[in-house]
Amino acid sequence: MAARDAFVQRLQDAIRPDEQISVAEWAEKHRILPPSSPEPGKWRNSRTPYLVGIMDALAGSPSSVTRYTHDNNHPFDNSWVVEIAQMKGHQVGGSSAGENFLGHAITTAAGNILVVFPTTDAGKKWEMDRFEPMRASTPALRKRIRKSGTKDSDNTKNRKRFPGGIMEIAIASRANSLKSTSVRYVDLEEPDEYLQNVQDQGSPIALARNRTSNFGRRAKIFANGTPTLDGSSHIAKLHDAGDQRKYFVKCPECGHRQFFEWKNFKWRDDDFSTVMCYCTDCGIGSPEHAWKTRGYEDAYWMPTATGDGRTASFHLPSMYAPMGWRPWPEMAAAWHKAQSETEAMIEFTNNGLGLPYKDTVGTDVKAEQIQARAENYLPMTCPMGGLIAVGGVDTQDNRLVVTIRAYGRGEESWGLFHDELYGDPSDPRTWKKVEDILLLPIRHASGQVMRVEAACVDTGGHHTHDVYAFCKTAQARGRHWLAIRGAKPVDAPILGKPRVQQFNWQGQPVPGGVQLRQVGTQAIKNRIDYRLREVTKHGAGFMHFPMAYTADYFNQLRAEKRLWVKQASGKRARMWECPSGVRNEAWDCEVYAYAAFAYLTSANADVAFALREKIFHAGQRDLFVEPVTSADTSQGAPAGESDEGPQVDTDSTQPLSESTALSLEPLPAPLPDVSPLSPLNPLRAARRGRRMASRGVRI
Repeated sequence: MAARDAFVQRLQDAIRPDEQISVAEWAEKHRILPPSSPEPGKWRNSRTPYLVGIMDALAGSPSSVTRYTHDNNHPFDNSWVVEIAQMKGHQVGGSSAGENFLGHAITTAAGNILVVFPTTDAGKKWEMDRFEPMRASTPALRKRIRKSGTKDSDNTKNRKRFPGGIMEIAIASRANSLKSTSVRYVDLEEPDEYLQNVQDQGSPIALARNRTSNFGRRAKIFANGTPTLDGSSHIAKLHDAGDQRKYFVKCPECGHRQFFEWKNFKWRDDDFSTVMCYCTDCGIGSPEHAWKTRGYEDAYWMPTATGDGRTASFHLPSMYAPMGWRPWPEMAAAWHKAQSETEAMIEFTNNGLGLPYKDTVGTDVKAEQIQARAENYLPMTCPMGGLIAVGGVDTQDNRLVVTIRAYGRGEESWGLFHDELYGDPSDPRTWKKVEDILLLPIRHASGQVMRVEAACVDTGGHHTHDVYAFCKTAQARGRHWLAIRGAKPVDAPILGKPRVQQFNWQGQPVPGGVQLRQVGTQAIKNRIDYRLREVTKHGAGFMHFPMAYTADYFNQLRAEKRLWVKQASGKRARMWECPSGVRNEAWDCEVYAYAAFAYLTSANADVAFALREKIFHAGQRDLFVEPVTSADTSQGAPAGESDEGPQVDTDSTQPLSESTALSLEPLPAPLPDVSPLSPLNPLRAARRGRRMASRGVRI
């Protein structure tokens, strides 16, 4: 009897017509979020109300949460929609809308489905972490698709059979997985990570689109992703081809309808907890909870462009995320950080604002503009803000180029020295010139004397072993002069781990052998270039230059351009390249100097700065510091100085007077080798060095 009842039930299920409901209705009726979800249990459209309009377009059904105009509340007709492009930020639930689209297609309007991922690993991860938990927790899906690997289930990791169709997981880099079988539904996941041209057969998006041609306007293609760079973003191009719908919410105070734009978000000083969105009409600011309760009442999508007549496109920034998913204070903090880091700004623009990043790096500031803001302080004299002096040395066939820069809090920095030392790099006398410069005393505005604490020396070119010999000798004397080489990967870390480069005849590392570090030149160049574009705003990250620097230095600083380069993985990336025949040593030296700064502060930057602030405190002199006298320079102390050292103006906003200039002539004798915290005497340096090491500061 039981077997007959089961047979009758299956027969009734087979002949029963599919439910005629929208994707949003299906989700609220059938979808169960698995225990692994942040908010498990029944799906609630009220939690992410902005997804309802997107899901209505995916079903091609009329939408009561989409309007033609602000004053027209008639249901919006989506019957013409074939393609749907969702350009989104992170943590808005956009991927869940795609999963609801697939669940609806499997259970109510069955047809073949193609889900496209950029890589094999991405497809496997989605099947394991997203689709399988959704299938297992949702009875409507569990009834149609058995667990993969089950006997006679016809269900594998990449192919899911259900009554009325098959769902295939395809890889965008394989043309054969994007062709052949006709499909009615296509889900394009993170299309910005796809290749532009797959195996010389065209765009993977176009190949997937062609598989739906037999279904005409009954087909549905959903592109869901976060944009990347402007001009190369797949999802941005798909979005721009559509009607560009925006989600309008009402001001909690006056009811004026508006779209969340980041320019309308403000907060007090650096207190990000005070962030509010200000109405574009009444000008009153309201906190996040007010906008996402009263503001979301009767909110709606509305097209802002004509479009191509087949694409409904949606722009969904992270500011719309439900309470607790992407808090506004966290976004404000990310925005603040992005003001001094190119990578952080790209991440915020893409993942926060859901917009392609318009790459203006290297194009909006010229060498003349940077030189025009040079300041009236002398070389080898450090204003009050500078605390850590570092050097960078570039190696050429007929010269060595040296740059010294001082860094302070917030990575504000001051150029102190730059020069080209002509000579054969295989001649020890040429390296002696570099040594003399790196050991020069630097007059600090506090009245103290500082010295270069670390320097990075380029091993590229034809004099690699000469650099090794120079750095090994310095290492034996306790100096932090590092042999470095630029790393090839675009995403290499700023400073890699050291590797010994000297081995004995048995292939074993030589004790005390020179160490080589890989430097992430692309990451450092991005950071420095972003800071060079701040031509007027002093403070964190700002780069200062003395008037003594020549026009040639500034031209070299802007010599390189960022170009699209194809990586070994097949992806394209923006990398810095120097045009043939153009000199760029100053640019490279600044990169190496920053790597030296990263080396010194990698353990604990706050402690490193705090210790040096005690040494270089305005108006105080360290009793263990010997004043710079005629014995320290070849010209002696300038006229008018007392035996206690030069009287230096400690106001960091005033340029140092000419009387504080140090002679840059070669020193009559090598300076004693002491701790990087010189000018301390050796005993004091040893005690202070042990204290620094116990606090995690590299010395």
